[in-house]
Amino acid sequence: MTTAAAPVVAVTLRGEAGLYYADIPSAGLQLRFDHFREERGALSTEVTVQTVVPGGMPVYYDALRVNLLAGKRAKADFASLLTQATGLPDADTLVNKLFGEVKRRHRQGEQVVNLADIVPQPMRWRCWPLLPNGLPALFVAKGGTGKTTVSSVVAACVTSGMTIAGLRPVKGRVLYLDYESSADDMALLIHAIWRGVGIEGTPDIFYRPCHRQLVDEQEELRRACMEIKADLVIVDSVSRAAACEDENKSGPVSLYYNALSTFGWRDETGYHRPSTLSNSHTQKGEGSDKTARGSGNWEDQARSVWRLNHTLDGSTHEIGLFDTKRNLRRQMLPVGLRIDYVYGESAAEDTEKPLEAVLVSKSDVRDNPDLAAKLSGPDRVKAALRNGPISRQDIARESGVSQDAVDVVLSRGKKSGRFLQFLDGPNAGKFALVSTEE
Repeated sequence: MTTAAAPVVAVTLRGEAGLYYADIPSAGLQLRFDHFREERGALSTEVTVQTVVPGGMPVYYDALRVNLLAGKRAKADFASLLTQATGLPDADTLVNKLFGEVKRRHRQGEQVVNLADIVPQPMRWRCWPLLPNGLPALFVAKGGTGKTTVSSVVAACVTSGMTIAGLRPVKGRVLYLDYESSADDMALLIHAIWRGVGIEGTPDIFYRPCHRQLVDEQEELRRACMEIKADLVIVDSVSRAAACEDENKSGPVSLYYNALSTFGWRDETGYHRPSTLSNSHTQKGEGSDKTARGSGNWEDQARSVWRLNHTLDGSTHEIGLFDTKRNLRRQMLPVGLRIDYVYGESAAEDTEKPLEAVLVSKSDVRDNPDLAAKLSGPDRVKAALRNGPISRQDIARESGVSQDAVDVVLSRGKKSGRFLQFLDGPNAGKFALVSTEE
């Protein structure tokens, strides 16, 4: 008598870098492998077994730790548990093959590629000119400067696909990891921005409050990023996300960026790594507007760094963003934003006025003396040139840049065709911009 062979169970394994999903469509099951740990000759992982069939038991086993290098008996025990809980046939063969493939993928790491096979592409942007696509960006500023507000404006740009105050996005999904505020406060701000800039519909931004360091929740956050298919992840702020207060300690910073680099997801078009935007407070004390708190590695390991300065006049907030890191791109011009907070009438004298709208418009940092003072020397020279023909001596006096440095900037500007020097007439010897759009 011949015994019929058990049907072959089809399994699709997906994921990377320590987070894998095994889909078993015929049984309506999904196995998730995460939280890998390799020590003392064992490679263990947590396995969660759940159904993907509506109305079924949501989770059969939650975070069951198994050793992928275990012997036949241990694998058979796990296969037996799987069969008893789900009725899956021939689980022994499935477990053996699945454990071997997960182990192989986890250990192989990134693939070696030949750069000769890669066609160089121009830099792509998630939100121009602030966020390069798929790379880490950093906002650095003192508390109260407006990092959260600007980050929320960026989130509104990306999730709506709408250009706001000159910020041009590529539409995508946003995941906001909040270590400082609450869902109610962030919803109030986001809805007010939505109304202020005239975006139709309601905000579609995914929000998660966080209370542990990012590396301690790395697997959960990666899973959220994968399930949402996030194109932009915002972390507000890194002082709590990495608990890095000592400026001489770079270890927590590296762990933080390493964790961010594992965020991503795959679809039929390939692997997608989200852009990330991290908000960092500056060091306390003298020169506190210059260095990210915790370590210079915050700025070293980011690919785009913007320092924020601001002025606040009543309910009007003027914010200047200054590009301080180029890498393989040209330095961006300063970005100026005017934020107007519109409040309604309070219900009673002892209650705060409700925030009804946040108006966001483009501004020129050169028109604000406090922000203009943060410009680089060449930018201050260009600012002095905006008001028409001016002598080199007056440029030095108005810009606060030394005469020698002014002469170098003027010489380079003439050679590049950006500056004009009058040779005769009433403005002889004076300089002006060729284009007022400079």
